[in-house]
Amino acid sequence: MKSDYERKQFRNKYWKYTILFLCLLFAALVYGFQGVHVYVVMIFFVSLVGLSILYVICYGYIDKICGDVERVSEQMQVVMETNK
Repeated sequence: MKSDYERKQFRNKYWKYTILFLCLLFAALVYGFQGVHVYVVMIFFVSLVGLSILYVICYGYIDKICGDVERVSEQMQVVMETNK
């Protein structure tokens, strides 16, 4: 039984917080540099790329952990069925 609930929750929360962070970062950079300059755009896109790479890494860990939990759950079900 493969459950995607945790994966979907992680995905939704991660991107909500990422969008919020990027909006705040963009506003702070625009306010700090007194307008949109090349530096603001470069910092914004580098942050976006970094957060995307972080998402891929974290999602891999979440997927591995969920797979391990599902495997243990299946083993527990087999043990419980054999003990009946």
